[in-house]
Amino acid sequence: MKYNLYISLTQLSPRADFKGNFKPPVEEKSFENSIFLNIDGAVQLQSGNAAAGGVVCDANGDWIFGYNRRLGKCSIFNAELWGILEGLRLIQIRVHDKVIIQSDSLEVVKAILESTSIKSNSALIRRI
Repeated sequence: MKYNLYISLTQLSPRADFKGNFKPPVEEKSFENSIFLNIDGAVQLQSGNAAAGGVVCDANGDWIFGYNRRLGKCSIFNAELWGILEGLRLIQIRVHDKVIIQSDSLEVVKAILESTSIKSNSALIRRI
C-alpha cells in the first residue's frame, strides 16, 4: 500500500485541551480525511533498553488507537524510527492511506525527508 505521507516536527509542548484531548496542529482542508500518527521513542540511559509507541487520531483529534513496543537495546534515533514503522504497519492493517506523521525528533524527520528509499543507509528508513 502506498501512503500519502506528510511528516511534521511537533513542538515539545503537548497539543491538548484541558480535558487531555489531542489536537492536530493543522487546520487545512487538504488534511481533512487524514489520520495523525504521533510517535515517540525512549531509551533508558542506564540499561540502554528502548521502547516506542504512538497514538493515532482523526482530523478532529479523536483517538482511534494507541500502541507501544519494547525494542530491547537500540539508539533513540532507531527507537523513533521503530515507532513510525510500527504505527504505519498498524495503520495499513486498518486500511488508512492518508497519514500525517508527527515526531518531536528533528533528526528523524530530516533523515526521512532527505533520504530516498534506494540510497538510505538505514534499513528502517527504507522500510518506512
